[in-house]
Order: sequence, then C-alpha cells, then structure tokens
Amino acid sequence: MNTRGTQRKVLLNPLPETPPPDPVTHFVDSVNNLFDHVLEDVGDADMVGITIHNEVNQTDKPLGFSFRRKDQLSPNVIWTVFVKLSHSNARFNATDSLIETVHSVIMPRIRWGRNEMKGQTARDHGSSKE
Repeated sequence: MNTRGTQRKVLLNPLPETPPPDPVTHFVDSVNNLFDHVLEDVGDADMVGITIHNEVNQTDKPLGFSFRRKDQLSPNVIWTVFVKLSHSNARFNATDSLIETVHSVIMPRIRWGRNEMKGQTARDHGSSKE
C-alpha cells in the first residue's frame, strides 16, 4: 500500500480588526478551512489519521483523529474531538503555533473488468449494481 505522511506548522487565521467578527464563528471557520486544505489531495476512500499538538506546550497529549476513510471524517467527528478537548486540561490557544501531522494510506483501487472503482469501496460498488 502507498502511505504518505506530512507535517505542517500551522496557525489559525488571526481575527481581523475591522469589522470585528464573532470570535467563535471565526474559530470554527478557521478550523474548517484548515481541514479542507490539508485533506484536499486525499482520495475519499483513502484512510486518514491526524494529530495536532501545541508547539509551545509539549507536555499535553496531542489531539488525535483515528484512522478512518476521508469521507468519514465529517465536521461532526472533528467537532466532537474538539468538544472533548475543551473538557480536558489540555492547553490549545487559538493563537499558538500548532503542529499538524497528517498520515494517509492510499487504498488500492479494485478493477472490475473495464470499470475502475475510483473512490468506492467494494461494498459501495456492489450495491450500485443492484
């Protein structure tokens, strides 16, 4: 299987000074944009695991998203992990430098005759034949 790992130092977008936005809305938009950016080159059927840790405070455990297909990494999954973080003692400040590590496994594409199953699992492909 083909595997790929990338590590980036990221900062969330700073709050613009004018007009002053709602900080929560700005944070949500920044995180959503970050995930969209780091996952843009990953196929929907490929497996993805993500960890984020604070560059400044190395003593806290990283924020982790377990391996799953990219198409299963929904906003609800992402925000559920952030809610758990908010209930922990971990320190993630929106202005800190964060280290984001993305691991992906490129899943093999199964060929059925002349039809290639791009971005589909065998189960999805079988159910589309019914």
